[in-house]
Amino acid sequence: MLIKFPYHYKKTVFGNLPDPLVDLEVKTPRGWQKLRFLVDSGADVTTLPLFLAQMWGIRIDRSQEVAMDGVGGKAIAAYPGQLTVRLGNQELTLRCYFVASETIPLLGRLDLWSRFDLVFDNRQQMIVLRQPARWRQWLAKIWRAIIGSNG
Repeated sequence: MLIKFPYHYKKTVFGNLPDPLVDLEVKTPRGWQKLRFLVDSGADVTTLPLFLAQMWGIRIDRSQEVAMDGVGGKAIAAYPGQLTVRLGNQELTLRCYFVASETIPLLGRLDLWSRFDLVFDNRQQMIVLRQPARWRQWLAKIWRAIIGSNG
C-alpha cells in the first residue's frame, strides 16, 4: 500500500522550501478530526498540544506527567497517551505525548516507522508512506533478532 502526501511549501529568506506536512484524520470521542502534522524524522515520539486532547475530550492521566525537552532545552510537561489515525484505508494506533505547548503536532518515528517506509520524493514533490510486503517485515524481524543476539 502506498499513501502519498503532496509537499507543502513555506516562504523563507532563502526562497520556498518544502515543508513536510501531512493531513491526517484522528479518532476522538467526538468523531474523526482532521489534523496537520509535521513529519519529524528526528522526533522519537508523536507529540500533540495538550489543548487538543482537552478540546476533543481525550482523557489524560495527569499522574503520568514527564518532562520533555522543548525548544531551547526548556522542559515542558508531557503526558503519555495514544491516538488512532487513519492512513489510507487503515487505522493505526500511535503512542504519543500530549505536551503543554502550542507547538504544531509532530509525527514521530515510534509506531510508524516499524510499519511503513518513509520516502521524501523530491522529484514528485511528495511524502510517501509505503507499507512493506509482509515477507519483508518478516525478514526484517529475523534480521533484527540475529543482530540483537550478536550485539
